[in-house]
Amino acid sequence: MEFRRRRAVELIEQGESKELVCRILGVSRVAINVWLKKIRAGETLETKRGAGRPRRLNSQQLAELEDLLKKGSSAYGWENNLWTSPRVREVIKAHFGIEFSRVQVWHILTDYLGWSARRPVQQAAKRDEVEIARWKEEEFPRIDHERCKRNDHLVFVDESGFMMAPTIRRTFAPAGSTPVNKVFNPHGRISVCGAIAISPARSRLSFHYYMLNHYCPV
Repeated sequence: MEFRRRRAVELIEQGESKELVCRILGVSRVAINVWLKKIRAGETLETKRGAGRPRRLNSQQLAELEDLLKKGSSAYGWENNLWTSPRVREVIKAHFGIEFSRVQVWHILTDYLGWSARRPVQQAAKRDEVEIARWKEEEFPRIDHERCKRNDHLVFVDESGFMMAPTIRRTFAPAGSTPVNKVFNPHGRISVCGAIAISPARSRLSFHYYMLNHYCPV
């Protein structure tokens, strides 16, 4: 954590944006602002040792725990690759013989390991990383070279769909009263095909799209 604090301050002082530093080091903007304020006030970024009860997991065990967690929860028998406080609690109990509460596990993850709750990004199970890397290194340069010889545009095409039903989110309501959202056509959707085109001289970038409306309100 001390290295992460010092490195974050160094990157900011070198002109890097806070958004980039947060993404690289896995810290929040609030933490970076606190560290910068301490440095400008002449304070140290070293971890202050408390006078209370010593930690039940030492630094070496915390580093070992992080290595265990980086393997993913699937490596320990769970069907999905999601880490929750109860799952981490079981890993700690199995490997170190120490039992923590869910709240204590949360503090271990956030305060000691510097982890945070994140929303996973979904990828296709059949995604072939080796083939993707090969295409980038071999196929794309060939396509770009042939495009230059023909003086053609370079076009990236993709398609997507938008459901017309509103997104369901949590809301406050009286106890025992479930809010209801009226939806006229829950199956309505709009299909979109888009293309980003780069001019032959790479001097102009344009975006083109076509929308196919399947939304037919009753």
